Amino acid sequence: MTLQQKLIVRNDGKCELCNKPQGLAIHEVAGATYSDADGSILICTKCLAQIDKKEELDPAHVRNIRLVPDNTDQIEGRIEGQQIVILTKFVRKQN
Repeated sequence: MTLQQKLIVRNDGKCELCNKPQGLAIHEVAGATYSDADGSILICTKCLAQIDKKEELDPAHVRNIRLVPDNTDQIEGRIEGQQIVILTKFVRKQN
């Protein structure tokens, strides 16, 4: 199974942050093993733009995710019932 297939199965082919099924791409966490599904996230273009601060945060778009008070470089949320923390400075776009 390819990395993309693993990520699609992990969240039923939806963005892992907002559950939208459109515009999905694999994004790797800096420092992670790039071939590993644990080091990658399947995310939509709108969520990525919000993480990269190219768009204002739209609370109506995201689900089960929130900014950490007094720390805009960190986002918290839940995926498959587990608490996650995304350090936005380590999220990078895959070419």
